[in-house]
Amino acid sequence: MTTFLLYSSIFIILAFFESRHLHNHEDYFVASRKAGTIQTGFSIIASCVGASATIGMCGLAFSVGLPAIWWLLSGVLGLIILRVFLLKRLREQRSLTMLEIVRNRLGHKTTKLCALIIVVAWTAILAAQFSAMGSIVSQMSEMRSIDALLLGSCVIVFYTVLGGQSAVMKSDVIQLTVMVLGLAALLSMMVWKNPSGIESIKFELFNDRFQFEDWSRFALLIGGSYIVCPMLFSRFLSSRSDASARKGAAVAIAGLTILAFMIALIGMLARHFVDASVASDEVLTAAAAQLPYGMGVVLTLVLISAILSSADSCLITAATVVSNDIFEHPSIRLSRAIMLILAAAAFYLASSGKTILDLMLMANNMYVCSVVAPVFTALCTRKTLHRPTIMATVIFCAFIALIGEWRNDFTFSVLAFSLSVLGSAAAHLLGEQRMSTPTAPLSLDR
Repeated sequence: MTTFLLYSSIFIILAFFESRHLHNHEDYFVASRKAGTIQTGFSIIASCVGASATIGMCGLAFSVGLPAIWWLLSGVLGLIILRVFLLKRLREQRSLTMLEIVRNRLGHKTTKLCALIIVVAWTAILAAQFSAMGSIVSQMSEMRSIDALLLGSCVIVFYTVLGGQSAVMKSDVIQLTVMVLGLAALLSMMVWKNPSGIESIKFELFNDRFQFEDWSRFALLIGGSYIVCPMLFSRFLSSRSDASARKGAAVAIAGLTILAFMIALIGMLARHFVDASVASDEVLTAAAAQLPYGMGVVLTLVLISAILSSADSCLITAATVVSNDIFEHPSIRLSRAIMLILAAAAFYLASSGKTILDLMLMANNMYVCSVVAPVFTALCTRKTLHRPTIMATVIFCAFIALIGEWRNDFTFSVLAFSLSVLGSAAAHLLGEQRMSTPTAPLSLDR
């Protein structure tokens, strides 16, 4: 418990000092647009490697083997597409959010609808991080699980609300460094304790426990969410230059690939340390408990870093979308109030009992199937999309995705995404008015 409080205090103190330099909305939402290559790249990696890519992915590797790397590698493929096709376009305007860039092409009503879907999805992702943090705090202390969940959530919310995007990105650099060093220490210790374990690992991207259908689900729901991602866009919009954004993306692609293999290897090596009946969300902690030399403390720092780095990004992203794209009033004061409301909703969802991967896939399913194709189309064209067509596409595909989630049938997700692509293409073909002016600036009130 002491470890958690001391480590968390670093980010609270950092946020306090950053809050003293907040003078306008750009300072708070896009870190004054001063992020360099390393800060941009490290922040992307840290934000993507949350509870799903540590606890969840490790448990998946324990069950299916090396193919579990597709959880992060699908995101890497999406990030490559973003860097090649969208990065230059999204930095043409000094926008605060992804949707602000395409507001005139999507239309105000469709933009607000997409923003609502993003907020719902990112709140579910935040809930997954809250759930994981509550689990860790509970294991470190004798607190009830609900009290541990509340304490962990409060730490995340407090320093994010206080310091904004600048505090989040600077915290990400520290958190990623701790994660990489800690995971490397865990992996090295597991190999040292059982050298034969590494020899038994099969290098395979598919097997009978992870087939093409499973890969398709990851590629669509995870990869798609990286191509058009408001959280990643906010990092690129915070970069000081086009070169910093481009090089930062390359750093993130390399870093995520390396971490994907490291985490998958840890999950597979855990088979030699824990019983096969261990629940997937408990594999990592159970394996660390079997290792000597304070590996439990190391793992604790790794997991806290992973969860904090993802949760704070989700929270600031969702609040910025509400403030800038729904209310069209990018105010620091308003955004802070919104964060408190979203955090309360995520806290409620985190106590629902769903696993981390369930929450992540539920959120990505609704978002990817209804928002990604329309926004991607709007980013790639100078035309104004046909308003009724694009609005109907978003509504109908979101509805189909929700049915698929309710019935736990991935076929509905594929259908929804396919119709979203077709509807977006139709809206582009029917669109006639070409963009002549950039998106109008919004209110600058605090």
